[in-house]
Order: sequence, then C-alpha cells, then structure tokens
Amino acid sequence: YKGNLSYEARQSVKQSKDDDIILNKHNVEKLIDNFRLALKHAGSLDFDDPGALENETYKTITGLDRDHFNDLLDKLTTMRNFRLRSVLVALAIFLAKIRRALSNRVIACVFRLASKRSVSRICHQVRVALMQDFVPYHVGFQHASRETILAQHQTTVATELLTNGRDQVVLITDGTYFFCQKSSNNEFQRRTYSQHKHRHLVKPMIITASVSIWESSEFHQKIFTDK
Repeated sequence: YKGNLSYEARQSVKQSKDDDIILNKHNVEKLIDNFRLALKHAGSLDFDDPGALENETYKTITGLDRDHFNDLLDKLTTMRNFRLRSVLVALAIFLAKIRRALSNRVIACVFRLASKRSVSRICHQVRVALMQDFVPYHVGFQHASRETILAQHQTTVATELLTNGRDQVVLITDGTYFFCQKSSNNEFQRRTYSQHKHRHLVKPMIITASVSIWESSEFHQKIFTDK
C-alpha cells in the first residue's frame, strides 16, 4: 500500500543475524534530527497508513470498523486524491465530524489541516460524493424492491402482528434529533434552538423497515424546533 509495509508484515520480519552497530556522535545527532523531522510531519491520525491505527481506533473516530470503513471508501468512485489529502482521509474527516460532533477547528488540529475552512470544504466534497455514489443505491425508497424488503428486511414478528397477509410491507417511522452547532445565521439559530433540550437541533423523520434498512431519511416540514 503506497510503498509501505503493513503493520502485520513489519511484525513478521525476523532478524537473520546479530550485527554490531557502532554509533558515533554525528550518527546519533543525525538519528535525532531525522526522528524530530518525522514527528513534525507525522499526522496524529494517519489513516493513509493502513497499519498505523487499530481497528478500535477506527470505530472510536469514525463509528465504523476498518472493514466497513474500507467498504464505504470503495463506493466513493467520483472522488479523487489530492496532494494535501487523500479520499481515505477525507472520508475519515467527514465521519469523525458526524460521529463525534467536534468543531471544525478541533478536527483541523487533529488531522493537521491548514484551517477550519479546509474541514468545511472536505466535508462538502464527501457529502456530494456520498449523494452520488452511495445514497441512490443504499438509502431511499428507490434502492430496494418490495420483494427484497419482504424477503430480507421484515421480521416475522412484524408480519404476524401488523399485517393481514404476507404481501404487506411494514414500515417504521421514527422522529429523532440531530444536534448541531449554534449557527451564525440569526434566523436559523432561533429556529433550531429547542427549549425542551436546551440545545440547537433539527428533527428529521426517518422511515425504516423492521430489519436494518433505511427507506428514507427525508427532512420533512417539521424539521425545525419552532414547528
């Protein structure tokens, strides 16, 4: 991967013989300088190195384990790598943003980005790519047929309790909260503040099948707290 050995490959390397290493003053100084330079340019979270992060770190930062993260990454076919960031890092930044609800300034520090505007730009790019490459095929009423839902995404309990026959589809609607940062737009700030939760949020209505599939996550008219 990018000319680097994986963590497992590095761990499997065995020393073939014992060699005496002689270090003089200049060699030690050079090693220290190189070590300082490596630390200076190393990111705190190096998603570009497949062996740098443990699987638990993936789940903590992005909400996905390594395999599911890579599976989602493979679906972003319209994004391209750039000199300052790869598609892999861009996806990690986006998922960290929606998973941990950190400010753009904090994410910029963690991922060693130039500014918080870089975070906004990257999140926008990933969102556009997900809407093109992922959402039409995995979210929404159009991505799964009626037969697929009945065969794979409807529980026996839902069928027995809520239908008159086996050809009826059971859908579940769930109104939930998405917390958001305080907006600089005064009107949006007032409309998203919840006096019940004492925080800024929006309220989407999510429609799902009874087994792990999103039919729709449309933001209906009652998105704001003042509705």
